[in-house]
Amino acid sequence: MALDYSVFSATDQKSERPKSQNFFTYNPHLKFLIQRYEGNDPELTLDILNMIGELSAQHLAPSAAENDRTGCRLQWQVGSHKLSQSEFHRFHELREKGSKESSHPDDAVGRALRDFQADPQLPIFSDVLLPEGAQEQVQSLREQSLIGLPLPESYGGGGLSQMMAGAAQLFYAQADASLFLRVMLTEGVADLIDNFGDDDLKKKYIPLLCSDDPNHHYIGAMVITEPEAGSDLKGITVKAIKKDNQYLLGGRKIFITNPDAEACVVLARVEGARPQTLEGLTLFLVPKYLKDDQGQQTRNPILIENLEEKLGIHSSPTGTMLFKGAEAYLIGNEGDGLKQMLYLMNKSRLGIGTQGLGIAEQAFLESAVFCTQRKQFGKTLAELPLMQEILATMRIENEAVTSLIFKSYHYIDQYRALRRKNQTGEMTPTDREALEKYQKLIRILTPLAKYRGSEWSVTAADRAVSNLGGYGYIVDFPVERLMRDAKITTIYEGTNNMMVLDIQRSIARESTLEVLIEDIESHLQAVTNSSLIPFKDLVFQGVESIHDAREKILKSQEPDTAQQVEARRFAELLIRVYEAGLMLEEAQFLIDQENDWRKAVMAMKYITDQLSPSTPSITGQMLSVKYFDSIFYMEKVESLSH
Repeated sequence: MALDYSVFSATDQKSERPKSQNFFTYNPHLKFLIQRYEGNDPELTLDILNMIGELSAQHLAPSAAENDRTGCRLQWQVGSHKLSQSEFHRFHELREKGSKESSHPDDAVGRALRDFQADPQLPIFSDVLLPEGAQEQVQSLREQSLIGLPLPESYGGGGLSQMMAGAAQLFYAQADASLFLRVMLTEGVADLIDNFGDDDLKKKYIPLLCSDDPNHHYIGAMVITEPEAGSDLKGITVKAIKKDNQYLLGGRKIFITNPDAEACVVLARVEGARPQTLEGLTLFLVPKYLKDDQGQQTRNPILIENLEEKLGIHSSPTGTMLFKGAEAYLIGNEGDGLKQMLYLMNKSRLGIGTQGLGIAEQAFLESAVFCTQRKQFGKTLAELPLMQEILATMRIENEAVTSLIFKSYHYIDQYRALRRKNQTGEMTPTDREALEKYQKLIRILTPLAKYRGSEWSVTAADRAVSNLGGYGYIVDFPVERLMRDAKITTIYEGTNNMMVLDIQRSIARESTLEVLIEDIESHLQAVTNSSLIPFKDLVFQGVESIHDAREKILKSQEPDTAQQVEARRFAELLIRVYEAGLMLEEAQFLIDQENDWRKAVMAMKYITDQLSPSTPSITGQMLSVKYFDSIFYMEKVESLSH
């Protein structure tokens, strides 16, 4: 089915434009992958994604612009008095100076100070005020039971695959990158508890994290970073002191997404463990609310000290959290925190790659709508060869990234299926080999996918701004917001510099490169069409380039230094070769199944542009013009014309 971009209004210049009827409809490549890899009840699978794609486009996306403009605010409560951030700063200054009263005793600060002087034990708390639209977005997802899709049905989850959950998160990110974080971290916390928590934690918290009750549910947060512990976790200073059957946490965490969460997973060092080491690092579940002896709800002593003012993701709160003897519950065993955290981080990293891809999809859609309707020199922009090259390349890059990310989700599903077989004692020797293979593939594909999705997100958003010209630079159009939102994807859950070093680490310590190359070659073995063979040969040359680059690094005079210096270039080489192999295999599949050469054309252009030994040839650029309707509008190509 050819896509029609004319259905979107070109006259509405507000930031919620364009209103796609359904993000899934405008992503046929994702549908192609889902149909290939989701074997169970394909009709139901497509129905679910159609519903989520429609909800995301029609009900979640329209509020993104206003949410961005409004942003989040911090509200303080001193006893019964509610204070804004600036009012609380004034209250705090007066309290620190020992002032008995304010110069304005009858305003909110003056009344709070007076009550505090009368009762110094007056409780002081802070809360995040989200934009109204952001609250309604989460409520819409709760009402449709769309938070917790990959969690077990026994705890109120959807019981769906990681691939399905990833597709849903892609649409949420396309609708609003800030909303995506609310969902991803909540599901991540629930998944961590499911994998490492005891039965009491599972029964108490997972149903609340997955709850479809808009008035009674929990949001999750991953609380790791400290002022002196960013990428280097040896600097963790938040301390956990054991008291009877529980722990009390003390210390400060910074740059925390969802600091208002009801269920926080916090990395802390148990009392007695050596500082400036990885010793004693442990994960704890820290609830926002507790119950006293009478069963009344009370606040755990946690303060959100401030909210950061950020470049983007304005309706996702990011703040500093102070734990003042907060009650905490052990997840797993003492000292297991690093292993558990890496599990959670790996899931989140693939999620951030997905978030970046969602932003890139919207950047393309905005470009497509504008360029098919904006006329210059008597033609629409989309009829000009230069813009056809740009738009075709954006579409091809989006499909390449989608293939990489969703192949990763597919391998996670395969790995988990084998783990379940192992638990029931049904594993065969072949299964064990496959389990080890998937484990290594996931290990290297995760940082590759995070790096690729986030880097492309920034590039795609930047191109969208340029495609719209002056309109792209003003707030009446959404692409400037996409550009601001995209940048953070290269930073959080491990900066992309850390990603490329992690790729090198996985190769050196876990022999992941051999398995990745075997996977590339297995995709290429399926490619048999004579028209694709020259491009298949170029990908094999790319594999040789990987071997040569790795050998040069190891044989250099300072291999450790060379590994870091070449880390980004090496990661990008891996990505390009891997994606090229995926695209060729997909092209062969579509030719065999439907006699459709559309993906073949896209793979040819991608390989010519990215893996040709010389500079990008005119052949690839001409393909974007010759087959523009196929690439851009997704029209079927029944044969190659010469």
